[in-house]
Amino acid sequence: MERPYRGIATLHETPSGYHIAVPAKKHLPIVIIFSLWLVGWILSIISVSSLLEDFYGTINGSLGIEGMFIMVWLAFWIAGGLFVMKTLIWYLIGQEIIIIDHEQISIARKNDLLFRQKIYDLREAKRFHVEEEPLSLFFGSTQ
Repeated sequence: MERPYRGIATLHETPSGYHIAVPAKKHLPIVIIFSLWLVGWILSIISVSSLLEDFYGTINGSLGIEGMFIMVWLAFWIAGGLFVMKTLIWYLIGQEIIIIDHEQISIARKNDLLFRQKIYDLREAKRFHVEEEPLSLFFGSTQ
């Protein structure tokens, strides 16, 4: 059966099986929003750095409610920024690598931090199927 289009995945046949590389889907609205948010995040970290110098000099062993708030806010702000960076890296240069050999199927994500490789035993796998995702224009809406 002839494929109606070539697709974006690259397929390499190896002596032990197949190696398929699928680039991450580019969600343009999310990439734009996260990029703008990251610029604001960096600017806020720069502006807060002077506040942190004053904060460090004033605590002198006693941490008040303002100091606790700043520390908790900073922890969540840094965690949010790291999540946004991870997501942007995945959307811009990420790839899903699928390796099929005689005994197993492994799925890994290249350039996606904190993703563990998944390995499936072919003897236990049954009823494979492929579903095509509908066209998504904005945040999950289809047309």
